[in-house]
Amino acid sequence: MSEYGKDDNINRNESANLNDDNLKDTNLDNTDGNEVGNSSSEGLNQDASNISDISKEADKTTESKGTAAEGILGDIKDTASKINLQDGIKSAKDNFKNVKENFTLDEQNREGLKEGVNILAKNLKNKKGRNIAIAVGVGILVIIIAIVLFLNRSISLEDKVEVKFSGYNGSGVLDYNREEIDQIIEKEALKEAGFSNKDAERLAGNLDNLSLDQSLAGTPEEFANARRLKDTVQYAFSKEENLKNGEKVKFTVKCYSDDLPFKDGEKEFKVKGLEKVKGIKIKDLLKKNKIEFVGFDGIGKIKFSDQEVDEDDDDYYEDGNEVFVIKDYDRQGKLKNGDKVTLSIRDSYVNDLQDSGKTVDKKTIKVTVKGLKKLNELKGLDALIEANDTSIRADYENTEYMTYNIEKMENFIKYDSNAEYGTVSMLTIYKITSKGSSSDARVEYNTCSQEAYILSDGSIDFDTKSSDDNYGSTKDKENLLAKLKKDGYIMYENNKAEAQ
Repeated sequence: MSEYGKDDNINRNESANLNDDNLKDTNLDNTDGNEVGNSSSEGLNQDASNISDISKEADKTTESKGTAAEGILGDIKDTASKINLQDGIKSAKDNFKNVKENFTLDEQNREGLKEGVNILAKNLKNKKGRNIAIAVGVGILVIIIAIVLFLNRSISLEDKVEVKFSGYNGSGVLDYNREEIDQIIEKEALKEAGFSNKDAERLAGNLDNLSLDQSLAGTPEEFANARRLKDTVQYAFSKEENLKNGEKVKFTVKCYSDDLPFKDGEKEFKVKGLEKVKGIKIKDLLKKNKIEFVGFDGIGKIKFSDQEVDEDDDDYYEDGNEVFVIKDYDRQGKLKNGDKVTLSIRDSYVNDLQDSGKTVDKKTIKVTVKGLKKLNELKGLDALIEANDTSIRADYENTEYMTYNIEKMENFIKYDSNAEYGTVSMLTIYKITSKGSSSDARVEYNTCSQEAYILSDGSIDFDTKSSDDNYGSTKDKENLLAKLKKDGYIMYENNKAEAQ
């Protein structure tokens, strides 16, 4: 048991003994005044002696456990030495008031102390009751000592919390004196671990970062014990952010050690004082973040006017801009006039709005694809296909040892908005049947593709034409088609692009 617990038991036992003696020596209803005076006077010296002993124990307790009860104990010691009735009454009343203001008593104890002080004051007027008043007064003072020492042992952290709410309604945050709470816990943990009150005061608040060299106090075992004790006290708020006016948050304390003077407890705080938020409409946000549809009907894309095209740029967003996300991003490069596309506000931007006291009415909005030109307005696509034919024939020229049969299969087209007017890629799949002079025929599939920039008049800039994606030869056509789809290619036939 800690010294604190020993002091507490001594005081409570002495208090109980004094109260028993006073009850035996004092009878307000049936005892003759002279007998009362004699018995009270005899008991008074013993009471005063006992109070003196208790006061000495109290000095030890207040020296090691803090100064919360020093004023009360000082008045009581003074009263015990003077044994002056008028001073005793005043001290009893003052001490009762101090106890009531500084500690939490249940209603029964509060009323009991109050009644005792009233009896003391009443008997002062009666000469026969003067000695009774002395005895009763001494008993009350001893009871106060016991209560103070007991209550001084318990610390309610929830009563030490100072809360501040800031921000905007709906996104408010809670701040409180966390460092002060930690300092209180660490101080008690250090004292219980064996540190002096002075060292505990000095080291509290930085326990986890201290070393023996820095502190010049304590042993490794004492430090480890102090940290262990600190960890037995846990506290938290039920919620610290996204707060709104009127809601309640709860502060809860749990102490898992009997060696520390902290009580389990909880306290509710009502959120108030948060600033009002300003509502804005998603349509207005869209007006400030203009979109455009680029490409051609069937191979179109949606992009924001301020959208960066350089992937190395800090503001580059592949799926939109810093405000909106293109939810139907897998349809990019496949859009046609009349399609509906969903745009969603980024969570990070919603948070930015809340931090500045604003809220948006909706998080998503649908837009309709329009204004895309027809593919037949893109001049030069057939020339890209012819370039593929030329390239594949060059790759598979017949020799005296091997002959090739080249069969054109499907054409695929892909649009990319990575330039002012975009680029277009045309890819053709070929079925290649090869036969050697002394081997059986073998079938495989291969591709050729051409990429070129688009000019402002909708024609293809052949000066920029170059061989593009090469998927190599394969026997698995289905796997090849899956790769093309994944890379954004759609089937092209007779100036029409059709998604697979």
